[in-house]
Amino acid sequence: MKFKQKKKKEWQALAKTWAKVDPPFKPNSKRILLYKKLLKKYALGKKILILGATPELRDMLAKEKYEVTLIDQSPKMIKTMTSLRKTKSKEKIIIKNWFNYNPKEKFDAIFGDTIFNNVHLIGWIKLERKIASWLTPNGVFITEHCGIFNEKAPKYSFDDLIKNYRKNQQSFKDFKNKSLHHFYLWSTHQKKSCVVNMPGYDKKLKKLYKKGKITKKEYEEIRIPLDYRGVCLPGTKIKLKIKSVFKILEEIIEDKHPVYKNFYRLYVLKPK
Repeated sequence: MKFKQKKKKEWQALAKTWAKVDPPFKPNSKRILLYKKLLKKYALGKKILILGATPELRDMLAKEKYEVTLIDQSPKMIKTMTSLRKTKSKEKIIIKNWFNYNPKEKFDAIFGDTIFNNVHLIGWIKLERKIASWLTPNGVFITEHCGIFNEKAPKYSFDDLIKNYRKNQQSFKDFKNKSLHHFYLWSTHQKKSCVVNMPGYDKKLKKLYKKGKITKKEYEEIRIPLDYRGVCLPGTKIKLKIKSVFKILEEIIEDKHPVYKNFYRLYVLKPK
């Protein structure tokens, strides 16, 4: 199955589970507030393009009375994400692959929340150039990247994951803490492939359960059941790709959140 077809199936699966997923897999309220502040600081007009259909972001833009266009290739994703919105508003919805989008209009700001994790590496620069061409002369691209920004993160095995769970089961009830352990696992296992394979990790945990290495309760409390595979690069490589097309106006690091601190960066970008 081709990469684009795989991603389309995964997006449809993700749409079904979005309501059950906690941050950092979707933006928390603090992140949305940050998006709002950056928009007011950098965007000179009201025309906004969203790559994807993130409901939390769309709700914020609706409250602030922005003129919103969103583009996504999956009608099912758009329909499901729209059903999760808390604020109704008029939007221009375009069902199309981002690479095939050639708008006549220009935008004052474009949002892309961890979109490049869903783009094949060979397409990164091409998509960046297209995004740059969609902006007004003073327009900005506000985007979050998920990657390995702490390249000294501890090497982490499935044994380490299980050991830490057994040492402090209560901490795994906090999704933020549980996800940090998983991110450490992913950052260790994806270095050669540059791919995070969540179904693969879950399959490995299930195999350990079937072999009697962990109990059913442990399996259920350790796992993060998301059907998602995504590109995940070291932070240094992400910055190199960004700087080939854009200049960085601002880079935001959320120091107090362990996952955001080590694995996420929010950028405000302007075409060179």
